[in-house]
Amino acid sequence: MREVKFQAFDTVDGIMANVKEIDFEQGIALLYNEESEWFRTIGEHGAILRQFTGLYDKNEKEVYQGDLWFPSGRMYKPYVVDWGGVGWWLYNPRNDMYWSPADELGEGEVIGNIYENPDIEPTV
Repeated sequence: MREVKFQAFDTVDGIMANVKEIDFEQGIALLYNEESEWFRTIGEHGAILRQFTGLYDKNEKEVYQGDLWFPSGRMYKPYVVDWGGVGWWLYNPRNDMYWSPADELGEGEVIGNIYENPDIEPTV
């Protein structure tokens, strides 16, 4: 069974933070940013939740929804890790197609995410 945890992109300050608690009834989350060492409670309109996939890249970095995945040894641009209805997939937003189940990726690495790195263009 995989660990269930989240990160959130704070859309107000443009900072990624770990989610310590979520109160779904009230629509709020307690965020913690390790770099700045701050806690913040934020409502549903001030953050974008990212779920941990249970997968790790070749550097043992955790893979989250919205991460940019670059397959090792390939000339492609990165794919976006996204939920495809039945599991985590590599998604190509340019042609709205899911490429491969994320748990069958083999070697590759997370090179950023679509929220903090909007300048990195996903695959074409």
